[in-house]
Amino acid sequence: MLSAFLLAKSARTACLGVQALLRHCTVDLPKCLSSSSSRCQQDVAAKIEQTHNLTILVHEGSEKLLTTYVRYQGEPFGSADFNPPIQSFEGLPLPPPSTAVWQDLSDAERLQRNATVFSNFPEFLTAAKNQQAGLSPAAKELHHQFDRASVQCLGLASNLQSIMASLDIPPGPAMPVQVPKTDSAFLMKLTGYSICRLYEGWASSCQSDMAALAAKYPVCTGPI
Repeated sequence: MLSAFLLAKSARTACLGVQALLRHCTVDLPKCLSSSSSRCQQDVAAKIEQTHNLTILVHEGSEKLLTTYVRYQGEPFGSADFNPPIQSFEGLPLPPPSTAVWQDLSDAERLQRNATVFSNFPEFLTAAKNQQAGLSPAAKELHHQFDRASVQCLGLASNLQSIMASLDIPPGPAMPVQVPKTDSAFLMKLTGYSICRLYEGWASSCQSDMAALAAKYPVCTGPI
């Protein structure tokens, strides 16, 4: 019953997050680029390529963080059949669902969505690290990975915002952050697990988004 409730709650939160983003902006990225000079277009294409390269590092780091996190939590987190529904949080929705409505989002809207989420991630990653500092004080490797993930999120958010600024794309709708709090050791571990899973899911999604964008707007190697 609890799993079904959490799953339904997460689905509703994800749907509301998508609807909020769809209401905010309909900027068309190709039109933005076509109205720019050739040199400006190449500057934006270079930023997109750099950001795509960064998303590869972020995704690799997110996978390592999840693996390391699980290793330090003990049972049942290390069990092969342990797969609880991932809980979303205020300011940190579920990764984009594979639905037609999501695929219909414009490139500009995807940039907005990613910039907003990765701007929020450091607060959640820091909260999970602080919980682990009390639960697993000797897990220095895990603590370091949380710190590195927070720094990479800030860098990625900054890159995405820079691309948006170059194209006169306004920021996405604000998503107030509400970091979950609990006194239960198990719920702390479960919360941190959800944060790590959300981080890996969003990192994977953002990498795919930027790969598609880099392919559509490649850097020109010849004279401009």
